[in-house]
Amino acid sequence: MKKMLAMLVVALLMITPVNAQVRLGLKGGMNLSKMSFDKNIVSSDNRAGFFVGPILYVDLPLLPGFGFDVAAIYDRKGTKMMATIDGQKYEDEDYVQFLDIPINLNYKIALTRKFGIFGSTGPQFSYNLKKDDFKTIVDNRASYKLKDTNFSWNVGFGVEAMQHFRVGYTYNIALDKWAEVKDNVTDTVYQGLKNDKMKGSSHQVYLVFVF
Repeated sequence: MKKMLAMLVVALLMITPVNAQVRLGLKGGMNLSKMSFDKNIVSSDNRAGFFVGPILYVDLPLLPGFGFDVAAIYDRKGTKMMATIDGQKYEDEDYVQFLDIPINLNYKIALTRKFGIFGSTGPQFSYNLKKDDFKTIVDNRASYKLKDTNFSWNVGFGVEAMQHFRVGYTYNIALDKWAEVKDNVTDTVYQGLKNDKMKGSSHQVYLVFVF
């Protein structure tokens, strides 16, 4: 994942002209996350969290309306894991912390001199900041462990006002697994979860102040 991120950043620098307009901003907002599973051994519920961090906007003068942004975001997501094993239900509420590095392509349409609308899409690379071993889900029966890294894709839209404020919505689509779940009694990872989807997508609402 680190090689892919480095190659993408280098490619963006290569296509960015010297006279490109670069602006720095501060982004913050709320997220609503839910982990999804292919199997019904484990389920999840929606949980709220927040995120904040610097963001860099680059406008491409050779392609009017187009640009891209790169950010380094501290992202805290709430989680609620629920497992049913041998007819007995277990659950655990916690939070996860990531360093998110989204790289989005933007297209903006100016409605007036002070207001415009935009759409954005692109990959996101996330690094787990809370690296624990397998975490127990009640009564030492089941446990789960988050991956160190994961990959996702952003799709969003929003409004820009007075060239300094952006309000937007993003749907972050998980493209690989967040975690593995195992049975503590047999000390084995559930194969149905290990090899199938165990992902965490999220809805995000945010505000950006551009300096």
